[in-house]
Amino acid sequence: MFQGGNLDLRLDDAVPLAAALTFHECRRLNIAALLLKGTPASDIGVRPPKVPGDVDVLLERTDAQRLMEALQGRGWLERPVTHEGDHPIHSITLYHPRWPCDIDIHFAFPGMDDDPRSAFRALWECRRETALAGQPVNALDITGSTLIQALHALREIHKESNRRELAFLLEDARRPRWSDLQPLASATQSLGALRPYIAQGFPEVNTAALPDPSHRWLLRAGISAPGVHRMLFLKNLPWRQRPAYVWRALIPSREMLASLDITLLEADQAALWTARRRRLKRFVASGASVFRQWLKFRPQTRNQRQHAFDEGTQNTPPLPDENAAGRRD
Repeated sequence: MFQGGNLDLRLDDAVPLAAALTFHECRRLNIAALLLKGTPASDIGVRPPKVPGDVDVLLERTDAQRLMEALQGRGWLERPVTHEGDHPIHSITLYHPRWPCDIDIHFAFPGMDDDPRSAFRALWECRRETALAGQPVNALDITGSTLIQALHALREIHKESNRRELAFLLEDARRPRWSDLQPLASATQSLGALRPYIAQGFPEVNTAALPDPSHRWLLRAGISAPGVHRMLFLKNLPWRQRPAYVWRALIPSREMLASLDITLLEADQAALWTARRRRLKRFVASGASVFRQWLKFRPQTRNQRQHAFDEGTQNTPPLPDENAAGRRD
């Protein structure tokens, strides 16, 4: 049970209420939005029947600011991030001091390499109306939900929870027809990222004929050790910017630390230094994995380095604050 102020919310109550609030604001502002994953996906048999930890909505980039401001007017706050261009940002995360769940406002979704606006419009054609907490929301049909669930599982397949999600999709979930999934995956340019799922879920498909995964996706799905994204990005920075970048990585600010533990926003200096030491210890303990992954993914040529730099900086959110928050899905 979550208690705070005059609220007394369990997670399984808070998530549908937060989704209902989000879509209420979307209707008020005339914003087209889609609810990703969560209970609606479980209801149609594409996701395991479990309580989601947050609310994920997808909309067009130009609408992200308006929705964020509307929710901020209701007490929701922007969650800090650790990224400084080293990792493409695809969402803004809001939290509320008296709610036990977050709201993730996605303006892109990892694995869909098409222009985010075009990808959203392709998914919009897969929408279906359902209700949460008595309010109408736009969810996805089996085809759209399967695509999102598969991309989500494959992006961090090194995690046990993601492997369980993929196993559910392959063994227990309702499965769309390939004739439905293929056009959607093609329209969103996610065929390359989906190849492992397609190979197991649709063995009749010649996966060798599918597009290769993008460099951006290979980095997202292949890097699991802490600090590797920063090490790769460091090589792209001008020399004069590198010392400050390294310093911020070794001695992160209060806000960067709070991206993983929001209580650190109000913590004293002793707690901040404890968190910094723990963070550094995790990096050192993962040294072998860090080095292997850095060797595997480091750009070898100037063109490759520029390409990696461009991909790391082009997906900044459409917000006036340079430290606009977001987080991984």
